[in-house]
Amino acid sequence: ELQMEREESARLRQKHQQAVQDWMHEKAIFQNQINEMQKRLEKMAKSTSSGSSPGGESGSSGVVRICTLRDMSTDPLPNQAATNLAVEGFSLCGSNIAMSEDRMVATRSRGSRQSMVLGSAPIQKISAGWYYEVRVCEVESRGMSYGSVGGLGIGVTKQSASQSIRIPDKAWRWPQTSILGYWGSAFLEGAQKKIEWCPDSLTVGSIVGLLVTNHGDIQVLVDNEVVASLQGVMTLEPETELYPVLDIYSTTLSVELLRPVWSEGSRSASEGASESSAE
Repeated sequence: ELQMEREESARLRQKHQQAVQDWMHEKAIFQNQINEMQKRLEKMAKSTSSGSSPGGESGSSGVVRICTLRDMSTDPLPNQAATNLAVEGFSLCGSNIAMSEDRMVATRSRGSRQSMVLGSAPIQKISAGWYYEVRVCEVESRGMSYGSVGGLGIGVTKQSASQSIRIPDKAWRWPQTSILGYWGSAFLEGAQKKIEWCPDSLTVGSIVGLLVTNHGDIQVLVDNEVVASLQGVMTLEPETELYPVLDIYSTTLSVELLRPVWSEGSRSASEGASESSAE
């Protein structure tokens, strides 16, 4: 009996130490968010004092369109066969997520934790690699004036829902996951990397796409413009299966998983679940 008490005491100490480590990690993340907010407020103040709009700086940032995946037209290029990419909705979600009946729309009901969603099927592979996209349906109306910072996390994972029974509080903690966004960060299987794109500027109707190339590059596109690009950050095998993974975080409240229409001419468009179902 004494041995059992000792083992239980050791287990509780270990659990307490893990909780402290998790708290310290979350504290560092929140501090990073505060620092990012302060930097952006300083930039906005400078832009206002110089008589230019806050968006002026980003408009001249020189973002290069590396790959065009979407086009305003739904028609494929001449003599190009269009492919309707299969999408089967979300299969797994955190406790703060409400799912639509067709499991294509995920909405966060409260908080910013437990807001992960995972695709039910692997992303259909195309010539360029693996691509999927979502439409922003709802954003936090109070925005930065109330201190909200950060937004949608969008990425891929090699681990399906059937391979795990515990849903983490943050999507980047899901095993074998690479995800970008949040407050201007990429998490590459747990390793954090700063990126320039911060999704708290997303608006209702924004189309956010993610492409993983055959060479292991990751690109995020917003309304057909590349906003983030990381080269050679994923190790891929011919038989690799990648699943969509999202974190409906902070200023982003609701997203719809779309069914892209892809053509080999790198020209594509997105159709909502209801439109594709009607066809």
